[in-house]
Amino acid sequence: MAKILVVDDDDHVRGMVSRLLRNAGHEVTDLSSGGEAVAAVGNTGFDALVVDLVMPEIGGIETIMAIHRVAPDLPTIVMSGKIPLEDEAVNRLVERYGAKSVLAKPFTAAELVAAVAAVV
Repeated sequence: MAKILVVDDDDHVRGMVSRLLRNAGHEVTDLSSGGEAVAAVGNTGFDALVVDLVMPEIGGIETIMAIHRVAPDLPTIVMSGKIPLEDEAVNRLVERYGAKSVLAKPFTAAELVAAVAAVV
């Protein structure tokens, strides 16, 4: 069992991802904003981060960068339905800040669980 931080501003997606990971045996904290996530990482030892790229106020890339400064070894799984994840520049940027996997929404439960299993 791993401690996973899930960050997505969409209540439905965040809830679904959290349920799937809990059903896979993980302890999950889910938050709706990048600012909340940055604060939480400083206080709790997470084993992995699952974060959406497109969020209001503090976007996913900014969230990843801020978390990387506090917890540079925290494995990150990026998810997005709005940014073309096949874009080389996007992939280089998220990988630079710890992204180990990139999931395009919609993704399957098996893809999510496998991505988390690969990093924890």
